[in-house]
Amino acid sequence: MIKTLSDLEDSIQDEQLKSIIRSIATAIEKISYSLSSEITDLQGYTGSVNTFAEQTSTADEFAEKQFFSSLTNKCKNYSSEEQPRQITFDNKLRYNVFIDPLDGSSNIETAGPVGSIFTVIDSVTGSIVLAG
Repeated sequence: MIKTLSDLEDSIQDEQLKSIIRSIATAIEKISYSLSSEITDLQGYTGSVNTFAEQTSTADEFAEKQFFSSLTNKCKNYSSEEQPRQITFDNKLRYNVFIDPLDGSSNIETAGPVGSIFTVIDSVTGSIVLAG
């Protein structure tokens, strides 16, 4: 039974996929710390809109930067709710990552729930190999 990140990594043989898992975990850890820290001000809006024509919050933008920097050159393609187009990092890599970096960001001002939603798809088979 998988209970920890370490358990998940141990269950996967593919090094590319392990690297993606570590990168996602790193981004989530940074986002979580920043959202719970009074040092970081992530309230308010940036003035821009995302791919669904929703206002982009400061927290959305921060979360996007964390995932983008963590996943750069770790996956083949990267698609995010905060990016206007898919970004190709390396055609030699196998996995595509689709992500909503901070779902529910409008709940931050009321201390409501937020989270990150992601899917990793095998570009060869088209199958979902990881989602969370």
